[in-house]
Amino acid sequence: MAGLEAFLSGGPAGEAYTTGVAEGVRDPAPVFLFSGQGGGHPGMGAGLAARFPVVAEVLESCARVYAQETGRDDFLGRIVGGRGPARWDTAFAQPALFALQLAQARLWERLGVTPARVAGHSVGAYAALCVAGALDTEDAMRLVCGRGRLMQERSAPGAMVSAFVPRARVRELLAAVPGLELAVVNGATHHVLGGSPEAVDAARTLLAARGEAYEVLAVDRAFHTALLDPALEEFRLLAEKTEPHPLHTEFVDGIDGTVRPAGWRPDAAYLVAQARRTADFAAVLGELGPSPLLLELGPSAVLTGLVRRASPDAVCVPTRDWERAVAALHCAGAGVDWAALLDGCGGRRVRLPTYPFQRRSHWRGPAPYAHPSPRSTEDRMTEQAVLERVLELTARHLGHRPDEVSADRTFVGLGADSLQLIGMVRQLESEFGTEISMREVLEEAGTPRLTAALIAGRAVPATVSVPVPAVAPEAAAVAAPVTDEPGYATQAEVAVLSEQIRQLAENQAAMLTQLSDAVPLLTARTTGTDAR
Repeated sequence: MAGLEAFLSGGPAGEAYTTGVAEGVRDPAPVFLFSGQGGGHPGMGAGLAARFPVVAEVLESCARVYAQETGRDDFLGRIVGGRGPARWDTAFAQPALFALQLAQARLWERLGVTPARVAGHSVGAYAALCVAGALDTEDAMRLVCGRGRLMQERSAPGAMVSAFVPRARVRELLAAVPGLELAVVNGATHHVLGGSPEAVDAARTLLAARGEAYEVLAVDRAFHTALLDPALEEFRLLAEKTEPHPLHTEFVDGIDGTVRPAGWRPDAAYLVAQARRTADFAAVLGELGPSPLLLELGPSAVLTGLVRRASPDAVCVPTRDWERAVAALHCAGAGVDWAALLDGCGGRRVRLPTYPFQRRSHWRGPAPYAHPSPRSTEDRMTEQAVLERVLELTARHLGHRPDEVSADRTFVGLGADSLQLIGMVRQLESEFGTEISMREVLEEAGTPRLTAALIAGRAVPATVSVPVPAVAPEAAAVAAPVTDEPGYATQAEVAVLSEQIRQLAENQAAMLTQLSDAVPLLTARTTGTDAR
């Protein structure tokens, strides 16, 4: 309802609703992308589990395996009920992520959306392999439970930092900090480094000294580094007890982007290498470059941001907001099973009225524009110039086309993560000579318009560089254009119109009653009889 209200009131497309044009069902099967560890939180499966039985069934199945492997019965209470600590250790985070991703995948399959290919980022490979047919649900859940437990118990605590620097700078950091390793390659200027907490702290110091953007990841182990070596032999023995099946769907390997064709089987040696070797997701994106449609599965939209930076024209849809994801897939031409989507929603069929409408449309024009309080022309020009620059940098840093970014859509709604915002904020501070904290952007100025107002309010008018033409042309009064495009009435206006129609119907009924009473009198006068 909130989305419908926003649409009817003329609000901008953002988190509330999605717009687009579905030019027929072309049925392009999307590539399923499964995110890695991070982003999980208590209650992350609550909404989908309450709405879709297939999701609840998958989560319950995974909870049974988790209880068998760990002796704990708190799996559903944490992933659905929202109980337990806010920050998860590796032993719980990995099976919880797998369960949610597999449940999301089974939901999409129930809705008629099946993958053309699958790919996984780090531990996300297990859900990808399961969906591609290589692993049964129970076997995959046992492997992930064992993987997370062994990494938690056998490896020393570690840390990871995401650095937005080129490979040459990464080599400098690795040479300068003993024990620091390259764990993940996400792009040409986006690398994840791992090691002991002390090594990562040293890397952070070097990055900060040169003003280079970075973010410490919310993990307790240094994945894809030598710190995991003590856990690998036991994990190999565990993996050897599992009998994999041949793939029925292509799997793009997260190690190096190799395409594993149908019929390939992941053995124990592969699963050990997948845990230890550097993950090259940039190679995966390079392989998927021509793909017309990608669908991210997981609790966040991290991979969507990576895709947009690597391929601005690619369409990547995060499952995190499943209702908007359905709309986006439909507009992209995917064939959605609407009957399956509506099954169990509690709705009912509503019979259409039988009144013979005249089939004429009477569109009301848009609501009048509410003028803001008067400000000086210089202030308006300054803030507008800042806004235009903020919009330009938002599109560039978040990987959007300029026409996809609106002034009132939140950065989160545009798929931004804190890493992207750091780079954008640094550039804005440099260009406009003012300081902006990430807290302000995330809590107070979460849209391009609010950010522009914040900058314009702080910048000294004499120092703000505003492009002004040499001779400002006099603005001519332009009449409002006549358009055939329909406007939309608000709910209040619809209610008023409904009341007017009801009164009109009552008046018509009263007139018919009067006419029916008058007919016998007229007939009596004509025939000469008494009508009484």
